[in-house]
Amino acid sequence: MKVRALLSEETKHPKQDPRIGFYCSLNSDYGKEWYLMPDVTVAKVMQKMVDYLRGDPKRIQHAIKVHSLVRNIALLSNLKRDKLTVLEITALLHDIGIPECERKYNSTAGHYQEMEGPPVARKLLEGISLDRDDLDRIIYLIGHHHSYHMIDGVDFQILI
Repeated sequence: MKVRALLSEETKHPKQDPRIGFYCSLNSDYGKEWYLMPDVTVAKVMQKMVDYLRGDPKRIQHAIKVHSLVRNIALLSNLKRDKLTVLEITALLHDIGIPECERKYNSTAGHYQEMEGPPVARKLLEGISLDRDDLDRIIYLIGHHHSYHMIDGVDFQILI
C-alpha cells in the first residue's frame, strides 16, 4: 500500500490505517521513514537469514514461502503493524536452528529445532533495532514453533 493512500483527499490530514496501527503523513520525512522502517527491518533480517543459510536454497525458499503466507494471513487478520513485524521476522527465522540440529544430532526433529533455533536467531538479530519485548517474543515463538499446545496468541496461531 502506498503512503499516499493514508491521506484523506478532503482534509489532506493523515489517516490511521488499522493494519499498521499508527499515523503517517506524506508531508513529513520522518513519517515516511517511520512507515517504511518495519519493512527495512524485515528485509535486513531476510538478508541475514539468506547469508546464514547460504548454499541451502531449499531452506531459504521454505523460509521465504512461510514468511509470505504468514504475512498474508496476518494482513487479512488485521494484525497491527508492530505485531506484524515481529511475526514476519519470526517466520523468516523459524527454522534457523536446523543446520545446528543436523550438525549436532544428525536430525531436524522439531524438539531439536526448538532448542537450537533461539540462540542462532538471537545472534542473527544482534544489530537489528528491536524492542526487548519484541526480541523476546521472536525468540519464544522460534523456541516453541513445534509445540502446538503452547499457542498463546493470534501471532503464534498464524505462525503455526
